[in-house]
Amino acid sequence: MECTRCGKDSTISTRGEKFCDDCFVDFLNRKIRPQLTHFRVNGSPDSKTVSPLIVVPINFRAASLALVDMLVNMRKLQMQKHKQMDGFRILCLYIGDLSDDVSWPWPEVDFEQIELNVSSIEQPIGIDSDTLTRSSKQDLEKIMTRQMILAYAKKHEAFTAFAYSMTKLSEITLAETVKGRGANLPALVTPDLMLDKVVYPLRDITSSELEKYCKITGLNKYIIPDAPVPSVTKRQSIDEIVHLYFTKVQEEFPSVVSTVSKISSRLSQTGEECGLCQPRYIGKSVKLCYACASIAKETEMKRKLDILDMYEL
Repeated sequence: MECTRCGKDSTISTRGEKFCDDCFVDFLNRKIRPQLTHFRVNGSPDSKTVSPLIVVPINFRAASLALVDMLVNMRKLQMQKHKQMDGFRILCLYIGDLSDDVSWPWPEVDFEQIELNVSSIEQPIGIDSDTLTRSSKQDLEKIMTRQMILAYAKKHEAFTAFAYSMTKLSEITLAETVKGRGANLPALVTPDLMLDKVVYPLRDITSSELEKYCKITGLNKYIIPDAPVPSVTKRQSIDEIVHLYFTKVQEEFPSVVSTVSKISSRLSQTGEECGLCQPRYIGKSVKLCYACASIAKETEMKRKLDILDMYEL
């Protein structure tokens, strides 16, 4: 079969089209541009205006690696067309411990690493992470990671570009609804760029397409594999179950993924003002949504069981 764009032999079939490797890479690079119109080149060659900084959280999975590569390509194209002027700068941020043997593909892109600090939120909310179930612990770590990223970006007066694909946004929509955070979805899945300074450039690309992108561009050798998921369903977290579901669905029924990812943008926000998981209200509200209150209750339940054990004959 021929590539529908250039007529060469096709290697990839997606969205009803046939692509060769080069056309597929170009197709995905163009897909992120509608989400990044705010970061066009603005000014003249003599202008001393500093381009806005975009913090890109990276976890060395296919989506984040692909996003950085696309942003690097977009910035290079801007500089070629506008006499070395760019519309943004890139800074990559990794939260957590990183092995020393991990390679970094882009020497021209700044990279910074900070440790995940879950304890900073345990005391005010009354949570002890040692008492939590595996699912709740993962949930808390994800909340804290996002908060640390947004706090870092705010400190540097930067925007944040999360590597959330269409598939990932669908997973978030379903998982957060199951957990009890449905009211938070509009702000989480379709954030206001100027209010929240958050953008999802990959929102129109599936995770399977990003994996193919990494394979073609050679970025797959930099991918750090996900931790193994327990084979027993009862031991899997909500996020893992939803992820496994959409991994299977996106190949045969991509329209399902697209539909789910758009559902939350049509919802109205009631604003529970959760002081734990909603970035807009962190530090401003002592209220907890249903899901975060459930995490706190696990700690309280453990304390009650410990007291009963002390008096057990």
